[in-house]
Amino acid sequence: MAKTLISPKQFFFFNKRFKLISNLFYLLLLLLLLKITILQIIEGEKYTKLAYNNRFQYIPIQTYRGEIFFRDFDPESELNEPLVSNVETLGVYLLPIHLRKTEAKNVIKRLSDLLNFNYTNKIAEFTNRANYYEPFLVADKIKTSQIARIAEKINDFPGVYWEPIYKRKYPMKNFASHIVGFVGKINKRELKLYQDNPQYHRNSILGKMGIEKYYDKELRGKEGILLRVVDAKNRIKKSSVIKEPEPGYNLVLTLDKRIQQIVESAMKHEVGSAIVMDPTTGEILAMVSKPDFDPNIFIEEDYKKIVKLNRHPKKPFLNRAIQAKYPPGSVFKIVTASAGLEEEVVSPQQTFLCRGYYKFENDDRVFHCTGIHGFVNIFRGIEFSCNVYFFNLSYYLGSRKLMAYAHYYGYGEKSGIDLPGEIRGFLPTHKWKKKVFGEPWYDGDTINMGIGQGFILSTVLQVADMMCGVANNGLIYQPHLLRAAYSAADGKLIYKTQRKLIHNVPVSEKNLNIIKRGLHLVTVGGTARYAGRFAKISFAGKTSTSQNTFGQPHAWFSCYAPYNSNSKRRKLVVTVFIENGGGGGEAAAPIAVAILNAVYFNDDPVAVKKKIKASIEKIHYERYLRRLKEKQFMEGGGGGETDIQF
Repeated sequence: MAKTLISPKQFFFFNKRFKLISNLFYLLLLLLLLKITILQIIEGEKYTKLAYNNRFQYIPIQTYRGEIFFRDFDPESELNEPLVSNVETLGVYLLPIHLRKTEAKNVIKRLSDLLNFNYTNKIAEFTNRANYYEPFLVADKIKTSQIARIAEKINDFPGVYWEPIYKRKYPMKNFASHIVGFVGKINKRELKLYQDNPQYHRNSILGKMGIEKYYDKELRGKEGILLRVVDAKNRIKKSSVIKEPEPGYNLVLTLDKRIQQIVESAMKHEVGSAIVMDPTTGEILAMVSKPDFDPNIFIEEDYKKIVKLNRHPKKPFLNRAIQAKYPPGSVFKIVTASAGLEEEVVSPQQTFLCRGYYKFENDDRVFHCTGIHGFVNIFRGIEFSCNVYFFNLSYYLGSRKLMAYAHYYGYGEKSGIDLPGEIRGFLPTHKWKKKVFGEPWYDGDTINMGIGQGFILSTVLQVADMMCGVANNGLIYQPHLLRAAYSAADGKLIYKTQRKLIHNVPVSEKNLNIIKRGLHLVTVGGTARYAGRFAKISFAGKTSTSQNTFGQPHAWFSCYAPYNSNSKRRKLVVTVFIENGGGGGEAAAPIAVAILNAVYFNDDPVAVKKKIKASIEKIHYERYLRRLKEKQFMEGGGGGETDIQF
């Protein structure tokens, strides 16, 4: 048999094909190894978790959010009235980890037909989810009869389960809404912020405003974990709680319910803020910002109301006590007087002549006063809020000393109150003006700041703190709202707030007593005399009508009572601010007096306020008639003796 010889040409083509097949084999092998590497190493955790969760389901158990109470909370009583509470309801969840997207959407569609919720909105919410390993809250506020209907056809609802959930409730609605705040679903920004904390997930509810936000960690508690063993058809084979939920703390606020109600009533229909404080501790007994809102709209997810309020020109969600800044006006004269006396720029009896205006030499500008006051010392200067007196005092003090004393009283910085969103106000500097306006600091800037105008801006709380410093002989304690925290599980005291000194104003007791006397004169015969006549307690305070470039002047009145240092009555500081209210003595002081009479003597604050304002209107009307009569008399050529008093 003859041998078959392979020619070199045939061998070449054979060898080439062999190499091609070998290369293809090695390429396929490489791709296979690459896929195995991806599945086992890069995405191994994902698929391991998926397989594990097809059998084991770890479901978070919602905890009981702590409640919020007034200062009279008794841990041993079951009759405490909560300012904020919880309502238990049922929630239906979907755990979509072992479902395809189309299957999950079909389940939600069947649930929407059964539970009557908006399928389109719910699917949009579900589609935006980034994590399919977590339960998805499909619906809440579900009745037990509806749960029974789901249970009857559980095979049609793979991945569905239900658990008790606690919905926040604000039984007093608008009452203290800016203090309490509200809760809501976690958003993308918050989820990213807390991504390393397993207690926060896409179903988390957390504080969005007020005490609810500031003390969210204390209130929220810690969720539990339910372990369920299921088969491929989502049938539960076994379930057990592997971690019990821990309820949040019950918080007791410094708020006095009766005083808060008084201030709420006195401020009704106003736009502004009012604060009542205990100057010896820094406790906030009442804080009101108007207009306000009902926090329940966020729990009910009433988006129409939320959008409407958010667009409201009077900004009801703004806490005007700490989140808005205004020119303080004449209340700032307390700072100027403190600096002038302590730096010995003036003595108590030294006078300046008020002709109704103030002018610098070689300067055409005129700085006006509220009247012609003649020779004015510090007592009369405070009593009648004489601008000319404080123009002179500011000029001789100089801007740097004036700014230093403003810092001593807390202007230009946060107080540290336990509420989110507090702003610093604004205390100008030479460097700031040069940077912003390209101009140096002028003497005119100094004297304007000396009467609380110009560039300086303050919050209502800063003015209240300043008055606390005067009433408390220079000591200003940090304003706070949390009085104590208790365990919701066993009622044990967890934490009690201690007073904290934040400012010790370097003004002597002698000089503070001089200022106090001037402030008392304000309420007796000065700018607050019309409201002061109705006060049933001796008090001291300062009015302010701060100029506003965007509209009517703002009205201020800050005071403390009792004025008598020997009085056994509890000392209080009351600060009232009315946005675009006009005169401080006419718009703000009547409200402060109404609050004082109601707190100390149980008067009706609305009736007192109405009575004082009616009296002021009558005085203004009589003054108008008198001036009209004088004008008619002069135009008629009258002369000689007359009984008209000029």
